Amino acid sequence: MVDGSQSLKNGAGEANTDALLRLLSQSQYYRFQLFQGQRNAQGKIEKNKIVGMAYLKEGEETYTIRLWTFLNNKFFLLMNKTNSSHFLLMSRETNKTPVDKSKYFWDVIGNGRAGHCQRKTVLNFVLIFLKCLFI
Repeated sequence: MVDGSQSLKNGAGEANTDALLRLLSQSQYYRFQLFQGQRNAQGKIEKNKIVGMAYLKEGEETYTIRLWTFLNNKFFLLMNKTNSSHFLLMSRETNKTPVDKSKYFWDVIGNGRAGHCQRKTVLNFVLIFLKCLFI
């Protein structure tokens, strides 16, 4: 969350007030670590290496995924419509055909499953060296 009180105290003019209102009206984002891990003898998940971040805009259901290996690419985690504990991991490509109705091509590149214990989500990628990640 952005704290705009500093801008108001420092003799902000009309331009600073407008900038502050724009910042405060923006939605809040939540950020989660993506990491490789494994279960220990007690069944708890131990982090091995952080490999990216997942972002969720307040009020939305689609996570935006950034992996450190693919910094120029965004991936998306969408909840399954029939089972809320299952997810689809997707990539998105802009449709360059002007006559098509769809703006993007969506490709499934993996899946995910929300864990009941420890509130973790397990992501499985297709054809990527990362076999299993956790949120």
